Amino acid sequence: MTAAAAAIEPAGGLEQVLGITAELRRCVEAGDFEAAADLEAERRPLLEEFFAAPPPAAELERCVGLLRELVAANDALVGLADHLQRALAREVETLGTGRRAVRAYAAAGP
Repeated sequence: MTAAAAAIEPAGGLEQVLGITAELRRCVEAGDFEAAADLEAERRPLLEEFFAAPPPAAELERCVGLLRELVAANDALVGLADHLQRALAREVETLGTGRRAVRAYAAAGP
């Protein structure tokens, strides 16, 4: 790898992570959690690789900006996951209420 290629690699890796993160969000919004898990498995090693060594000084400002974008995207993804978790908890509670009502109705007899 040339010195020029090495200099753009960290930021390029973060741009790739941002792209995967955007696709991960689309999958979560669509309810495709299997694809989202696959994307997270693809994303994690890229992040580990980025954080394994400091970026070159020439790329530092760009990397900081990309990291800020990534933090914002991750925060939005966590917020979406929290929302979906609460919605699922409400559905489970509704199902439980319905089951209890059916049992009570059945126990009351004809």
